[in-house]
Amino acid sequence: RQTNIWARDDARDTWVKTTLEGDPKYRRSTRAVIVHRDRKTGVDRIFIAAGALGIYSGVYDPQQPGKIRWGSQAELGPVTIRPMAFVEANGSLYASAGACVYLRKDGASPAWEKVYCDNTPEHWELGGIRGLTAVASPNGSGESILFSHTDRIIRIDPNKDHRATVELRIRQLLQKSWGAAVRGSIIAAYSDMMPLKDPATGRTVHIMGVQGRIERGGRDKTYRRNTFFGWYAGGSYLVRESDRRYRLKEVNGRWGPGKPKLVAPRTFVVSPFPEDAGGKVYFGGFDANFFPALDTALVFRAGVGTVLNAGP
Repeated sequence: RQTNIWARDDARDTWVKTTLEGDPKYRRSTRAVIVHRDRKTGVDRIFIAAGALGIYSGVYDPQQPGKIRWGSQAELGPVTIRPMAFVEANGSLYASAGACVYLRKDGASPAWEKVYCDNTPEHWELGGIRGLTAVASPNGSGESILFSHTDRIIRIDPNKDHRATVELRIRQLLQKSWGAAVRGSIIAAYSDMMPLKDPATGRTVHIMGVQGRIERGGRDKTYRRNTFFGWYAGGSYLVRESDRRYRLKEVNGRWGPGKPKLVAPRTFVVSPFPEDAGGKVYFGGFDANFFPALDTALVFRAGVGTVLNAGP
């Protein structure tokens, strides 16, 4: 087992592989990366979530392969459940691993402080807390942090000692929209929650993919037509309004027979192409959830107005 990191050499137009050292018994999953300037040392560091090995950091070094000198040991780890996300908020670096959120204490001898944790069951594949995203604090100063965990969207407020508030119970919203009980797992905000300016109001909203399992069972079970092995077939995503209200929409409109089964929008980006003038959004995703799947990855494009309108 290896954790490999590829860095682009712009001068040679090639990619250079480096491998993190670590005990081979640990499960690997390179899930997230971020650059953060240490507030005490002033040094720019790159951080990577390396599965059960934990979180490693590196610094620029032109003499090293890939021009990054990685630490020989994890800054945080080993961990039981793979780290899933990073975010900078109020100039500080946060990371999630399992059911906990950690704050990095910058300096020559850095440390990670646990600022949020709950006692929900942990699961390697589901990955615990996802989608760390900085948003304006509802208290009027600084930034708060949003994330998803189990069937909840949770906000923690650093300016109130990281007090946690559940903004949304996702299951209730899914069941109301889909017209069916969601009896299994829910995954929301695979990587982050993308900010998007609503042209109708001028306010910034956040969008995030979500999937839910309507029926449980194995490969041999006969499932409802509107599911992929029990997971709802439509490409659902949440829209968080600036007043912290939530609503549910679907990529390609409400799913129906004859439409592709999208299951899970995992990533979003505002179009970088000049001809789109910032008015289009690209969606990518799908999640096989350990079931057989062929030619199922999705990429869709839609105008911002369509992405945010009141329709399903």
